[in-house]
Amino acid sequence: MILVPLTADVPMQRVPWMNWLVLGCILFFSIYVLLDTKEHPLSDSELQRIADYLEEAHPVDLKAVNQYMPREITREDVRWRPEQVQGYLGRAHCHPLAIHPAAFHSWQLVTHALAHPGWIMLLLNLLFLFCFGNAINAKLGHVIYLFVCVAFAVLAGIVILLVGRPIPVLSSSGVILGIMGLFLVFYPRNDLSLYYWVWAGQRFNGICYLSAVWFIFGYLLLDGIYVWRQAISIPLFLADLVCLFVGASVGLVLATFGIAAPEEDEENLLQFITGKK
Repeated sequence: MILVPLTADVPMQRVPWMNWLVLGCILFFSIYVLLDTKEHPLSDSELQRIADYLEEAHPVDLKAVNQYMPREITREDVRWRPEQVQGYLGRAHCHPLAIHPAAFHSWQLVTHALAHPGWIMLLLNLLFLFCFGNAINAKLGHVIYLFVCVAFAVLAGIVILLVGRPIPVLSSSGVILGIMGLFLVFYPRNDLSLYYWVWAGQRFNGICYLSAVWFIFGYLLLDGIYVWRQAISIPLFLADLVCLFVGASVGLVLATFGIAAPEEDEENLLQFITGKK
């Protein structure tokens, strides 16, 4: 099943050109990383730390493996070695723009959110940021919106570092979830137009509409189930949760003190919960 937001039913008081600029930067740097054919070898110490992590996090079940082997396999035979790590990660994740917890530089807190390691993830994240970011840019203004995007990128990077998983990360999902947290507060009942694609013996696809509050909580639920079942991307998921929570908290503060007051015919989360206009 595929469910992708396309547009939000939000009247905008200004053209959200800053969000378009952010989208353009992400597209430019992502294409640069994905088409970059240069080798970016990791340091020996970084390779060793990642190998040690993989050995501990994904141990091989020797008993199960040896049932089908002509000779007994030992732990040493299946141990992760530094020379295997580079190929396992792929070229994009090893790029200097990624955040490297085992070889960290301060500028990676921002650059990791400017690129993606795959075309599908790039396309999906661009659609998400276009749908939610346009409305938040129009609401907060261009300078504040840019500051918010950078702040969410740094926050996501800090969470990834604190989790302690040494594998490099490229993703702008923390920025997008932070923006979605703001959107949840400012426009919880506004409809999103969603493209759906479902395969159930035959293909069903088209456009449907859903309130933002239900889409965002449904997205978090499905994302959590995917991470739990696949046991991957845990640092990214935690960073997404933190950014969503901080985004919603900042939005509530702005709404409470009237800094980002609802326009006519708008209803923010506080009004939605209390029933007051």
